[in-house]
Amino acid sequence: MRRSKLALAGIFGGILAISSAWFAMDEPPVPRQKQQLGLMTSLPIYWSGGELADMLAEEGEPHWVRSFLEKQYELVLLDSFAAADGLVPNAQLAGLTQLVLAQPTALPPADLVALDDWVRSGGRLLLFADPMLTEETDFGLGDKRRPQDMATLSPLLKRWGLEEGFDPAQLDLPSAVTVQDQDMPVHIYGKFASADASACKLLGERLVADCVIGDGRAVIILDAHMLAAEPIDTQKNRALRRLMDIAFFQE
Repeated sequence: MRRSKLALAGIFGGILAISSAWFAMDEPPVPRQKQQLGLMTSLPIYWSGGELADMLAEEGEPHWVRSFLEKQYELVLLDSFAAADGLVPNAQLAGLTQLVLAQPTALPPADLVALDDWVRSGGRLLLFADPMLTEETDFGLGDKRRPQDMATLSPLLKRWGLEEGFDPAQLDLPSAVTVQDQDMPVHIYGKFASADASACKLLGERLVADCVIGDGRAVIILDAHMLAAEPIDTQKNRALRRLMDIAFFQE
């Protein structure tokens, strides 16, 4: 009799285990938590431009770069890098390991110091610094909503051993530069005139600098044409993916 009860208990236990497994199969999978990615830009990547109320009310498709990034990351928008004392990265930046800085507005010295400190402490930076932005805008000079026409990051780049160059006589036509077997769309772009060879490698006809800065890495592109809203094409998508691979994942 005792054995019969034990056997019966074993049968019921097996049934319960099978039932639990069956119902678990119907439960939706727990979504993978996305890694955070910092973003600072004057380009209409996150907001399309215009008054805040208009931007919040928009029903159109988001900028392709925003959609591309949000498929992989939780975006953290930043408008400054320095802490209140102006000496160290603020808590928002310090909590990140990866950052996209795309044609930022002019940064004060404290922000440049904080960004340099963050990279040297192990941060991974993808920086677009266009010397002559070609994307059209509806906002006139002096309007805070207007994208930055010329990147002004020379003090930081010099600290990293880089000197920028720009040929004003170049053709005003979109073209492409090959970086690690991937064509990068460009339009009136810059080239690095020189670099500290111990820290930086120049790629793609000196369009791109790949620099090891302290414990971190900074990949700088002297053009932002590939981030333009139009046209949306696979070449720009692949180019951005390749640059992110170099900046964030290359050892």
